[in-house]
Amino acid sequence: MALALILALTLPLILALPLPLTLTLSLTLALILVLALIAWIVNDVIECDVVLIVAKQLNAKLLSTVVLVGHFNVLG
Repeated sequence: MALALILALTLPLILALPLPLTLTLSLTLALILVLALIAWIVNDVIECDVVLIVAKQLNAKLLSTVVLVGHFNVLG
């Protein structure tokens, strides 16, 4: 889960790099898929509800950020 949070927090910094739009969108889609996989694994391991929210921002170029929101119900 810590890896998913680190990726979610560093995603805007990665996407702020001067990259061509197609490469930026490909990188965004790849990171969304990685976060979805991590969320699916975490959901199976500790039985938590995880929601991936994809938000689009328009600045000088199109940026996409992924916010990982989770409500954890860890059973001891």
